[in-house]
Amino acid sequence: MSLTLEHALRCCSGETAAVLLESAMERRLLSPAAVQQLLDDAPDAVRSRIGTLSAASDSGSETRVARWLRRRHFQVEQQVFVDGVGLLDAYVGGLFLEIDGREFHDGEDAFSRDRRRDLRAIRHGLQVLRLSYAQVWHDWERTQQDILRAIDEVGAFGRRKVEQLALR
Repeated sequence: MSLTLEHALRCCSGETAAVLLESAMERRLLSPAAVQQLLDDAPDAVRSRIGTLSAASDSGSETRVARWLRRRHFQVEQQVFVDGVGLLDAYVGGLFLEIDGREFHDGEDAFSRDRRRDLRAIRHGLQVLRLSYAQVWHDWERTQQDILRAIDEVGAFGRRKVEQLALR
């Protein structure tokens, strides 16, 4: 495993390498210490291309979205617990993001559970933007623009609602 990742660190983009490393940690294939050792052993140019890693992403899609937002200087909180809703993948600029891969959101039960959670979030006045795997990986350029527009258009309202919820 680690030999494969060593080669990937040197050959892949920083984003791809980060997705692979964070996914290895999330799936418990490598410990955070083992990932850190891989980074310590890598050349400076490789480490700087990868940047900071997080253990908060539950999928490569979450890694991609969170890293992209952070590179644009947004403060991103991941795995945010909202009372009555549960864990949401990310909070940024007044929006909560749910980044849904097919693996955990494809069945009828998962679809219904996600819609119940969306209703609870809306009852709190929270803004939830649900992104699909296809949007993150196959239509990424358009999705990036849509995320930025959503933050710009509803972010201030969303931030006020989050502040009100925190005061309760």
